[in-house]
Amino acid sequence: SATQPTSSAASEVYMRQYGFNAKNVVNVSLQGNDYKRVTNEFLTVSGVASVSASDIIPATNVQNGMSLRVAGSDAEYTRFSVLQTDGNFLGNLGLSLVAGENRKVSGDSASRFVLVNEAAVRALGYVQASDIVGEVLQPQGDAEEFVVVGVTKDFQHTALVNEDGIHPVVLRYQPGSFGYVSVRIAPGNIPGTLARLQSRWKTIDPVNAFRYDFYEDQLDAMYRGFFDVVSILGFIAFLAVVIACLGLLGMAMYTTERRRKEVGIRKILGADDSSIALLLSMSFLKVLGTAICLGGPLSYYVNNLWLQSLPNRVGFGLGTVLTGAITLLVLGLVTIGTQTFRASRSNPVQTLKMDG
Repeated sequence: SATQPTSSAASEVYMRQYGFNAKNVVNVSLQGNDYKRVTNEFLTVSGVASVSASDIIPATNVQNGMSLRVAGSDAEYTRFSVLQTDGNFLGNLGLSLVAGENRKVSGDSASRFVLVNEAAVRALGYVQASDIVGEVLQPQGDAEEFVVVGVTKDFQHTALVNEDGIHPVVLRYQPGSFGYVSVRIAPGNIPGTLARLQSRWKTIDPVNAFRYDFYEDQLDAMYRGFFDVVSILGFIAFLAVVIACLGLLGMAMYTTERRRKEVGIRKILGADDSSIALLLSMSFLKVLGTAICLGGPLSYYVNNLWLQSLPNRVGFGLGTVLTGAITLLVLGLVTIGTQTFRASRSNPVQTLKMDG
């Protein structure tokens, strides 16, 4: 039962929906090139469906932040994560608006108009997402104020293993901060499209190499170490179970052999096979019971202790402990039973002759 929550937590991390579509998306480092030129060039490449730009790659353990509150309010400042994105960011990653409209990314004042997520709506005390549209957000300090023009559906913008749930985020347009373009490739000949993108990149930047990563690979890499730990723990648990079963088997063989004469006498006196098997098994059942009584509470405490540090926590209650205890009991009974039932069904006359 100690390894079950580890495996469940791993599955939760792997299967969890990020809230955006990373399939067939390639993140290309701009390496100082103008994002508009790169975007326009890539959009002419056959096999490219859409392109967007951002300063960082969401959900890959890198984030910027600032403290905001509604202008004119005396409320405490709320900490926001900040994503610098262009106007194609939502559509390219399959994100949807729940209120308002997308930003206009032209003109000198484009950076003033921002999007926030649903978590920001809740954090600032609004009930409906539409209520925050049109509000002015004031950064802590003398920075430029922002006007909220829309609200996006919540999505995972920080690494799953580092944050407890989804926090408030503001999306603003600041092209000078863009470091990546995310290229959505149409299904089909993906290697061919990548080759064409690389060829086009050489016309954009003959000096720097074409640097890209598949978005799904980047997300998987975030938790590769976590899954390695799960695999190691699973292997250790398997070895522990095998060694424990071999130990029980050896103890059962020794005990039944040592009590062979006693078993023969009891059978001659009328004891049936099941009562003898139960008698031989009682000492082992006590050992198993002691192990369960000691290991169950310890497993419950330790696993809940470390699961508190994980986001999107999986449940680890008494049911999990009970499942582990039953599994241990069944394996123990099967291991012991192979010897105790064999001893209980032996011929008592031959047993006593051999001992005589």
